[in-house]
Amino acid sequence: MTGSSSVSTSRCSDMQRRFADWPLWFIVIFAFVLRLLYLDQMELWWDEFVTLGRSLPNIPELLSGLMYQRPSPVSTDCSPPLHHLLVHAALQFGRGNAIIKLPSVVFSCLGIACIIGLCKRLYGRRSAAAAGIFCAISLFHFYYSRDIRWYAVYYGCSLAALYVLYRALDEDRICFWVLYGLLSALSLYASYVAAPVLVGQGMLVLVLFIIKWRSGKHGDAWRLARRFAAAMGLAFAIYSPWIPAQYYAYQSFYGKGSTNPFHLVEALKNFRFFLEYFYQGDFNKLFIALPLVGLGFASVLRSDARLGAWLILAWGIPPIAAAYLVKTEFSVSPKYVMSGFYLLAFGLGFGAEALARVVVRVLTVGRNAAGWITAIGVIAVVGSSNFNFPVFLQGKMYSDKAALRQVALAKNNIDYIFYENERNYSFVGDWYLGNLFQRASGRLARDYKRFYLLSSAHAPVPWAQECFKGAPFTGYVGGIVNRAPLSVNPDSSGTWRYTDTYRDFKLFRDAFLTDNATVSLLEGGLVPSDMSRPGVAVYAFTPADDAPFLSAKIRLKALCTKRNVFFSDASIQVLVGNSPESLFLIGHLDAHSSPGPLSMDRGYRGLYHAEGEWSVPDVLLSGGDLYVAVIVSDGSREGSVKAESLAVDFTSQANVLDVTAAARKEWAQVLANLSESERPSDGSVIVPGRLVAFTCNEDIFPVNSSVGLQSKSDRDRFLEAHPGIVPIHSVRDASGVVALELYDPWLLEPGVSLKGDAHVRMDVGKGPVGYKALGTMSPTLASFNGQLLPVSMGLPTQATAVYSRAGESFIIAREMFDEVNATPQDLYTFRDIRLRTDTAALTCMGQRPCEATYQFRSVYPLTRMVLTTYPHIFCDAGRNNYVRVSYSENGNAFKEIYTLKSNGSQEWLGTGSYPHIDAVPLVADTKEVLIKLEMSNDGAMWQSNPDAAMTFELFMNSRGMPPLASGIGELVNVPPHESAFTLSFFLQSSSAFESLRPGLTVTPFMRPFFR
Repeated sequence: MTGSSSVSTSRCSDMQRRFADWPLWFIVIFAFVLRLLYLDQMELWWDEFVTLGRSLPNIPELLSGLMYQRPSPVSTDCSPPLHHLLVHAALQFGRGNAIIKLPSVVFSCLGIACIIGLCKRLYGRRSAAAAGIFCAISLFHFYYSRDIRWYAVYYGCSLAALYVLYRALDEDRICFWVLYGLLSALSLYASYVAAPVLVGQGMLVLVLFIIKWRSGKHGDAWRLARRFAAAMGLAFAIYSPWIPAQYYAYQSFYGKGSTNPFHLVEALKNFRFFLEYFYQGDFNKLFIALPLVGLGFASVLRSDARLGAWLILAWGIPPIAAAYLVKTEFSVSPKYVMSGFYLLAFGLGFGAEALARVVVRVLTVGRNAAGWITAIGVIAVVGSSNFNFPVFLQGKMYSDKAALRQVALAKNNIDYIFYENERNYSFVGDWYLGNLFQRASGRLARDYKRFYLLSSAHAPVPWAQECFKGAPFTGYVGGIVNRAPLSVNPDSSGTWRYTDTYRDFKLFRDAFLTDNATVSLLEGGLVPSDMSRPGVAVYAFTPADDAPFLSAKIRLKALCTKRNVFFSDASIQVLVGNSPESLFLIGHLDAHSSPGPLSMDRGYRGLYHAEGEWSVPDVLLSGGDLYVAVIVSDGSREGSVKAESLAVDFTSQANVLDVTAAARKEWAQVLANLSESERPSDGSVIVPGRLVAFTCNEDIFPVNSSVGLQSKSDRDRFLEAHPGIVPIHSVRDASGVVALELYDPWLLEPGVSLKGDAHVRMDVGKGPVGYKALGTMSPTLASFNGQLLPVSMGLPTQATAVYSRAGESFIIAREMFDEVNATPQDLYTFRDIRLRTDTAALTCMGQRPCEATYQFRSVYPLTRMVLTTYPHIFCDAGRNNYVRVSYSENGNAFKEIYTLKSNGSQEWLGTGSYPHIDAVPLVADTKEVLIKLEMSNDGAMWQSNPDAAMTFELFMNSRGMPPLASGIGELVNVPPHESAFTLSFFLQSSSAFESLRPGLTVTPFMRPFFR
């Protein structure tokens, strides 16, 4: 009976202990759930795209790409492969943000669990709870635990290794030593930061060895040394295949750098970032945190758990020291000394427990509760800046996604998309746009190309114009006709030269075909669009009057880039032949080709200019047409190459040719490369989708209705009716004077105008998106092939409505107040308002209250709306200033959405950086919505500019839209006396829009938390 009772008591004690640990597990669960909050809505930034680009290839290519930094659509990435392999696995389940961010979330919570477990073993449950809560609510930890980078994965593995090492040293069990070796190997595969950590832990074990040896415990000392050496041997045996890659990465990225000088003030700023990430208050909480950390570590170092404290310090300090001692190309920022955050977490947990123990000793009653309140209260005070989660979540939702969504909405009949820097922007564009557009990475023939060119707003191409208002891109709409094969028309001396410096899209106008080749407009040069495979540009030259070529020379200039460790295997090949299917290599340039003087870029890249000149073999000159191919390959190791210029010189019989022959041949070739539906139409009627041609020299190009060539007077009337339009192509005579111009009306207005200021785009066919209307449309109804079609809208001019009969339709209005985009005519009603375009704000005329109202009307029921607003008020001492937004449904009384009031601080509240986002359900059968903006005086305003635009998004139930037939038909205004237009209908998948839905939607019950 006694034995049975003892076993029962032991089991009861074990159950009580496990039950007491449940609050600690709840902290981990809470941290996990918190990190899942709006995970799918948080946007990606460039470094995350770098991880994705390196994670997409199959596993062998992924590993070799990281090992030798092989060319990629994204930039180089000096991280080991563990996190990339995890992201690669996640990508097999989809491309949603939540899926690809999940590995980071899981490993970050593993790190929190290890911190809790270690603190509990060293200093008790209160200490574990305090450290765990600090990590769980930390905005710094929250941000990097959702980042698609190596930080969360590494620190999860490394903290797990730290926990297991403590267990191994404390309990001396072989299973813990083996697990420590495995986790150390995973840490090395997660980040090179693991190397100094293992060095620090090895030094501590050496100290323990010496202590045991000097105290006469020789057997224990040798056993410790053997087991630690075995664990390290296991770790390095697993990691050894990657050691060459680590050496390559260090030499390539860091070897030519310099050390970062240590400045105490700068280091403390990084530590303050750990406490007050994004929201630094007036009081520096380091004044509380650092003494508390010092007290905590001092308390543990004086206790029986001192070994654990020394282990934590040996784990956290070496990587911080390495950040300052190792040569790098990077400055020391908080993310590179992140182990300091975890030292802070451990120290705060220990310090909170130390204070709690003091309180427990002083009190005589309620000591346990007082101890817990003290520990948690200290963490709440130190971490109070982290209570800005709602604002933080709202402020992180802007990226290129919203801009690219606008590109998708404006697709119309544009089939191609090009990028200023094809190597970087294109990956972001492909990620969001998918296969919505054709790209230079494909095989492009000689067809006509209507395109969007997207460039970064901070470095636009000189000739680009802004067409996507409010987007972080500068966009340009253009058209490219092709004139290949190029006719060789020698001058009186029998010579003719073709040149291209690859600084515009002449490539696509002149090349017979391209495959994965494009032009880097930002820096110039012919480059592969997809860096992982070669880019090919093939030119075709045809002799004039069938006179054979006498000679041909090809000159090429290239720029090769390599790292200093290894030569890049990037190269350019030049091939020639008499057909595109039969080409022969005659020239080759790479980094080994007489590099000449070396110039340095950012201290670690070598730039080599190379030139080559090759003569075309005589046997190919008599074969009629000559084809010249330039193949640009970035190879398999880090480095790149681009063709800076191409020149092809021909000599042939010096026949005296008609000086107008070249222009006529060019025009004939352009017409031949246009499809039947794109060629200029017969007569002066402009048919949507067709180009328009005008002669500027009737001696060379007489008016010819059969090919749609119109007169100068027709051109004058056309330009008057299409202000701002520019020609897509000009044919010049021998002296360089324009003799013919070709226009594309659809590029100026890629849609069709009905009465009023509306533009309509129809998408009819499989999975239709519907039709898009911009602005206010009149009349109420239209018909398609005799079928009535309701399209009436009452919208601001900066609004876009996209209809879909197969699902939910929506309206997006982006109202801005800056000088370029301000449209005060969009206001439905207003009183005493003032538009301050210098600060992009709407405010009052003076000290009297003012208001402005926007109106939205629809023939389909409006179901809900999402408002993104940027209030800005001066917090006067009397607390009188305010802004308020409210709405009205179907003319009923206004309902308040929110009011932001002065807090009396005498400072400005709201900076325009973080929006207020509100999701508002609408009552059934709402056909009209009024949105009212109110301000107390000129100390209250609403800000809106292209970078942070006030946006109203309203959703409609358009399932009652009548079905439409697929094809080409007439959209006829009703009543019948209105003008009729023939439209071309474009097929487009509705999923293209659903995948691009931007922003963070806050459900109604959560709106109070987002004030």
